[in-house]
Amino acid sequence: MRQHSSTKPVLLSQGTAPPALVWWRRPLIRQLLCDILIDELAHLRPGHRGLADLFHDCLAKDQGAALDALPLDDRAADGPRALALDSMELLSIAGAVSQRFGLDLLGIDDYLLARRRFGDWIDLIIHGREKLAGTVDDGMVFFSSGSTGTPKPVRHHLDDLRAEIDGLIQGMGAPRRILSLVPSHHIYGFIFTILGAARAFPATPSSDHDGDALQRLDLRRQTPAALARQVQAGDWIIAHPGFWRLAAPRLAAMPQAVAISSTAPLDRDVAAQIMASGLIGYEIYGSTETAGLGLRRMDEPSFRLMDGWQRSAGEDEIHRADGRVADVQDHFIWDEDGRFRPDGRRDEAIQVLGINVYPAEIARLLETHPKVSKAAVRLMRPDEGDRLKAFVVPVDDLDPRSAQNLGDDLMHWCAQKLAPAQCPRSFTMGPALPRTGMGKAMDWVI
Repeated sequence: MRQHSSTKPVLLSQGTAPPALVWWRRPLIRQLLCDILIDELAHLRPGHRGLADLFHDCLAKDQGAALDALPLDDRAADGPRALALDSMELLSIAGAVSQRFGLDLLGIDDYLLARRRFGDWIDLIIHGREKLAGTVDDGMVFFSSGSTGTPKPVRHHLDDLRAEIDGLIQGMGAPRRILSLVPSHHIYGFIFTILGAARAFPATPSSDHDGDALQRLDLRRQTPAALARQVQAGDWIIAHPGFWRLAAPRLAAMPQAVAISSTAPLDRDVAAQIMASGLIGYEIYGSTETAGLGLRRMDEPSFRLMDGWQRSAGEDEIHRADGRVADVQDHFIWDEDGRFRPDGRRDEAIQVLGINVYPAEIARLLETHPKVSKAAVRLMRPDEGDRLKAFVVPVDDLDPRSAQNLGDDLMHWCAQKLAPAQCPRSFTMGPALPRTGMGKAMDWVI
């Protein structure tokens, strides 16, 4: 059995030319399309989980043929396995699929409305990707999380994403299997579970029985304890900080597999637990807008720039060799050897009472208060008001009486240090800052 080295990764060197990557094979497109439909339906039908369960069950049982025969619209709704999309739902989802896969660039997006079975859409996507391969339009569209605003579409050329996964595979070794705990249609999941699987487990585009179900396991519906029982030497485990926070205490004497984390900062105590378990841990720094920018082992303090990126003249700028500048959201501290550490977000100013205010700076000020451990500051939602609000995590040893009065104390304290427009008008207390299941900052209700 191939062993993974515990040494630091060596990224793909310039001049190395890996073979062409054909990633649009049927099982991978099926996984992508399922995740896109689940995401779109979650917005169109809030709280409805039945279709998500259907998709996951079919994929887990390797029942690709059953999914391909699935009717999409209400005209073909002939049983419990029909999606029964109404005309507006079908139009909305077809638009999202077309935009993500670039079918609109080929002028074949209307065929999504004419072909009404799941497998027909897979056929059309494969056809489209074959046409786009190697062209200037050979890209994929991903959507930002919306943690700092409205989700926005971001197009990445496949050459950039292929270079990233090729460099990671060369540095960490090809995976024996890929154990995924992230959605495949987000950029992190796409790079590792779609492109990574296509590179590590090559097959023909039309193959539907290529062992993919044995090599790429979707474990999103399993517990951390179940993951620990399934890991084998040589596996790649693709997860996010929220999952690792739950899983780390349950990891002990693990096989020599690779644990990868991204989407948000990984707590250093959690990283130490992962490394102590025997797993070889790596953390990826990046975003939907940039893809991967930096890589570090979980026991290292700083990130090294990934292949294809260079430090710019400015402290907070990184660019590609062709001059494209990364749309980064953080400040950086640079080490002498060219490594970097994120040092707080570069949040843009927002308008409050006609004045520019900086929520991140106000949050950092709140964290200097002796009774505050962590803080987050945001603009209220329209139904809440037009001022700032704050979420505060009190220090651990705060007595109950002080905790009860902390909101009033902080409001008075802020009034002495900040201009009126900068002062939060609502303080919410809790044991941890609000985050999504993948560890990203999220809004809260006041």
